[in-house]
Amino acid sequence: MLNDNNFQVLLQSNKHFDLIILEYSINDALIGLGQKFNAPVVLLSPRPSSAAENHIFANPAPAAFIPNVFSGYTGFMNFWQRVRNLFLNSYVNLYRRTFDQPFQRAVLNQWISGIELDDAMKNVSLILLNSLPGITEPVPHMPNMIEIGGLHVEEDADVPRDIVKFLDEANEGVILHTGYANRDEAEIYVKTFARLTMKVLWKTDFTYNDLEDITCSGCSVPDNVKLVSSLPQENVLAHKNVKAFITNGNLFDLIDAAYFGVPVVGIPKDLVEETNMALAVENKYAVELSNNDLTEENIIRAIDEVVLNPRYKANAELKSAIIKDQETKPLDRATYWVEYVIRHKGAYHLQSPGIFLKWYQRSMIDIILILGVLDIILFLIFYYIFKHIIHHVMKLYKRKKSEKYVKLIE
Repeated sequence: MLNDNNFQVLLQSNKHFDLIILEYSINDALIGLGQKFNAPVVLLSPRPSSAAENHIFANPAPAAFIPNVFSGYTGFMNFWQRVRNLFLNSYVNLYRRTFDQPFQRAVLNQWISGIELDDAMKNVSLILLNSLPGITEPVPHMPNMIEIGGLHVEEDADVPRDIVKFLDEANEGVILHTGYANRDEAEIYVKTFARLTMKVLWKTDFTYNDLEDITCSGCSVPDNVKLVSSLPQENVLAHKNVKAFITNGNLFDLIDAAYFGVPVVGIPKDLVEETNMALAVENKYAVELSNNDLTEENIIRAIDEVVLNPRYKANAELKSAIIKDQETKPLDRATYWVEYVIRHKGAYHLQSPGIFLKWYQRSMIDIILILGVLDIILFLIFYYIFKHIIHHVMKLYKRKKSEKYVKLIE
């Protein structure tokens, strides 16, 4: 983006903006655009609040019950999980300060000179988060951190006729599969789906010829499987014949599944997806299958569990009711707050005073260190006093004992 000629022309211009909306994904250098054009900045995040967002907004995130996005945990952690979560948070924050922030400063100074990154980040007015209670962890937020999870859900998109026909004719039900698969995994899926009585709608970049070459010479994709390169996911999930959703566990997929009350089989590919799936499993509308245990039997067992056990469907419908029971729609909420920032010239009154503190001041490390030093000094003082008192007492005791011994001799 920064290398784009049109963007460079924009940087050299004197244009004025009332607001800058920036998709935020650890691209702090771009936040400098706010100061460049003297405009407030609103961030749009594709995830819930994490270490990066919490740093910008001085948002508290106790490691005792807020899992790190890379942890694979939920908010209910045992002792050792809390220990690991604490160290993971410390590592992420250390990495951010030591490597990421210097890199972002260098990028900012290269392309937008004369702006300090720390000052630019204080210019951020608000963030819109892809989170919502019931699907993501309920965590504390500053007043300028707004949850708009479900904003992307569309119920009015047109579904291609061939897909509608495929869904309507699926009397035994349909499995929607959108998870990424390499060639070896694709072969396992083809063999697995051939054993199902249900139909499978598979969103994949593989073609029918690709899968026939992958599986075996002369083999064909099972008749119950339909391959598509793209589809209106939300509208497919809304179909009454869709019984389960196989996904890698990205947050958008889980929100879609919960919104339409469809149980999930999650096969995560990375740590973030593992964390997403951990909460979905805890909420009992999903089962998780390790990518290392991807076999025909395990996939069928997971599908049977979510399709045949009614608790998964019931819990998915419960999540659907929670998502839909909101005072305002996510889009209306996002619109209101964006306009609010414009109306109030940045709405800086929503900012926490914590953004003006150094990281060690926010954690009160400076106070803890000073108190620790004072404790050590006081300990040494009292130790020195007691040592001399004891020494003096022992000296008196020995003197009296010596005098008593002399009297006995006399």
